[in-house]
Amino acid sequence: ARIGLPEALPWRYLRWFHNRASAVLTATPRLDAELAMHGIARTRRWGRGVDLSLFHPDGPRDPRIAALPGPVQLYVGRVAVEKNVEAFLDAPGPGSKVVVGDGPALAGLRAKYPHVLFTGPKFGADLAAAYRAADVFVFPSRTDTFGLVMAEALACGVPVAAFPVPGPRDVVTEEVGA
Repeated sequence: ARIGLPEALPWRYLRWFHNRASAVLTATPRLDAELAMHGIARTRRWGRGVDLSLFHPDGPRDPRIAALPGPVQLYVGRVAVEKNVEAFLDAPGPGSKVVVGDGPALAGLRAKYPHVLFTGPKFGADLAAAYRAADVFVFPSRTDTFGLVMAEALACGVPVAAFPVPGPRDVVTEEVGA
């Protein structure tokens, strides 16, 4: 859609490519159904999970993030146009916004949004501490098929705000986010 091709054209290629495989790994039943609707066969579920010894609510919080005026809104992931990070950064609201990650759109977003804390990539205990320092995790993508970062945030006790699209609808319930 972003490059203006008719929707049927990429699906034709995707069918040709994926139907040659002995299995196409998927994360959710919703994705299975979408692929089947477009003629992609032989899907197999590939479970996802997080390391609960690392991602949990109890533990250190990133001091730099925790010191920001609240509520602290956090995005973690690749900083690229398809992740819709700019929609998150443009959204009005009180508090502070934090972006953890790297990618091709990082330099442009840093220049356009000087009031946002861009930390660069974080991993392991440092990433878990960043989640725990946030008040809400924001997942602005409308195209991700799962979004493991949502599961990591939830494991750290942080509610998730996301668009009601496939991916988030498979992870976020009313009890843990919106």
